[in-house]
Amino acid sequence: MKETEILIYDNIQKTLVDAYLIESVPLDMIAKAGTEWVQVRQQHSDRCQQQGLRCPEHTHWNWEDKAERSEMFSVIQTRFGIVCQNEIQGLMIVESAMDLAKLPPDKGKSILCIKYLETAPHNIEIYANPRHYCGIGGLLVNAAIDYSREQGCEGRIGLYALPQAEQIYQNWGMSRLGKDPAHQNLCYYEFTSQQARVFQTRPDLLQNVSSTSHPHTH
Repeated sequence: MKETEILIYDNIQKTLVDAYLIESVPLDMIAKAGTEWVQVRQQHSDRCQQQGLRCPEHTHWNWEDKAERSEMFSVIQTRFGIVCQNEIQGLMIVESAMDLAKLPPDKGKSILCIKYLETAPHNIEIYANPRHYCGIGGLLVNAAIDYSREQGCEGRIGLYALPQAEQIYQNWGMSRLGKDPAHQNLCYYEFTSQQARVFQTRPDLLQNVSSTSHPHTH
């Protein structure tokens, strides 16, 4: 497990606070967080159904299962998390396999894929008002870009987005490359190495002033 000190924005105290970006998050930490998140998501989903509202598309996600599968594929999959006050604020699983970039000028070059990404419910407005910590999703994507460079992918990242999360990635400057029937007809988004560099210069994202849910893929 690798820990890096970072700052995140506490929306309750209106100040930056110390946190940690963790690489190779332990399975027991994920299991604890996942159990808590499932309960919050399900309660919200039940309320949505009662009121005839649209439920979040990731209500069924089970992070313990996802983490255990990533352990089986540990050669190519890595788990990242942001921890503050001994509590996980967001989780992400990335995969460095043989996928290739689709966008010029990087087309055909290696790319890092974000398989799953989610901000803790207490940091999302649909679950908590006010939300506690802001900017968690952007910080995790920032970590994915850095890890992409470490893996020789020059900052390139790609992902398949759930429909409810598409606008987020478009706002971040990712290119939308259309729906892929081979991935449950989800839309594929990609950062070229240049787009990734631009993203990392955006203070509105990396200084923790934006926040929402960032789930994607299946």
